[in-house]
Amino acid sequence: MHSSLFCFSFHAFDTEALLPQVSRALETRTELVSREKVPGLWKVTDRLNDRPAPAESSPMRGRVLGIVFLVLGLLLFLPSAMQPKELLGPLVGGAVAILWGLWRIRVSMGSRGSSFSSAAKKLLAGKESITPEQQMRVEFSETGMTLSAEGSNPIEVPYSRISCAIETSDLYLLVFDNQATLLQKQDLTGGKVEEFRQFLAEKVSKYRDIS
Repeated sequence: MHSSLFCFSFHAFDTEALLPQVSRALETRTELVSREKVPGLWKVTDRLNDRPAPAESSPMRGRVLGIVFLVLGLLLFLPSAMQPKELLGPLVGGAVAILWGLWRIRVSMGSRGSSFSSAAKKLLAGKESITPEQQMRVEFSETGMTLSAEGSNPIEVPYSRISCAIETSDLYLLVFDNQATLLQKQDLTGGKVEEFRQFLAEKVSKYRDIS
């Protein structure tokens, strides 16, 4: 059994207050995946975003970027779809670029607030009714994260399986094996938030602080 350095004991979530933070964290996670799949497109996007522009032109810029992603994504995806086994990388990259382009267009038309709210609501579902009797805990050691709950076997997750960790003002979003875990900072019972932040940034390669 590994020695625990940090421990979170789950308590009820204020889902309404945390919804915007979870939505932003999921948006950041999507961006990280997109940057990994289509880095070339992001180099162009970052260059465009670095250029100063008046606030009133930002929706149009977002729409243009969305169209660029959409077109380039189609150029990658359609030829790759003819030979999916040989061109799996371009196929996946094109699909991600298409989805990201559609999302950027949608955001530029004023729907940003709802883009990830549905997924955030699903992730938060039921967490407002967590009771101390359920004894749900997440512990962090030098080798990995362990999730445990009353009446079930602990789940051990090495840091190599955690694809990203995103910090907001009040919580952490950790993604592993296409699953997501939310940890409230107020539920940290072992260690300090500042120490855990540094520890997590060292253990997880894709760590982002958007607080």
